[in-house]
Amino acid sequence: MPTYIDESGDTGSYPSSISRYFCLSAVWVRTTQEAVAIRMAIRGTHGECNLRSDYEYKYSKTGNRSERRRSFFEAVMRHDFRFAFGMIDKSLAQFATYNTADCHRHLATEIAASLRPHYLSAYRKRIAETPYRSPNELITVDNNDDNRFLSAIKDKFQPLGRAEPVPLSLIGKVKFCKSGSEELLQLADMICGACAAELNGEREWYELICDRRI
Repeated sequence: MPTYIDESGDTGSYPSSISRYFCLSAVWVRTTQEAVAIRMAIRGTHGECNLRSDYEYKYSKTGNRSERRRSFFEAVMRHDFRFAFGMIDKSLAQFATYNTADCHRHLATEIAASLRPHYLSAYRKRIAETPYRSPNELITVDNNDDNRFLSAIKDKFQPLGRAEPVPLSLIGKVKFCKSGSEELLQLADMICGACAAELNGEREWYELICDRRI
């Protein structure tokens, strides 16, 4: 049940910053086999769109290439995944009391809480079919070179199974990875961008994926 996390926007003060919203998205897939299938589907769009084999999808780079976005989203929507999305509206008065670490902790808490029932449901289904094994699932985070961000993800995700009658290690390793070498992080980026655009009234791409939102 691997999970892939990416952020969008910045934590700077609004309106002088790049964006009004700071956003976080997490893509969750039920099995590693499904993750492999999604990777292959994304790679398959490179030929369809006449892209280099090492092309990296980013929502911000595809704004004037709608055919690339459509090819990407249509390819991944043939596969099973879910996503969680959270945002902070920096135009609200209380944001003035937030720093970058606060933003990371707030959204990591929200995303982890959203995903916890899905981790537990999938785990219980798994142990009904196979002998007991603590899941120790992998979380991969797009590398923004901020170790405090990675620590916030660890702090909020790793305790998720401790409240169970038999405490579980639902989450194992939490690691940084460059999105250029991991297509599932590119999916998290594209989803984060589509959700952020929907906040600004641009619904076209969000409507393609909204039924997968947790």
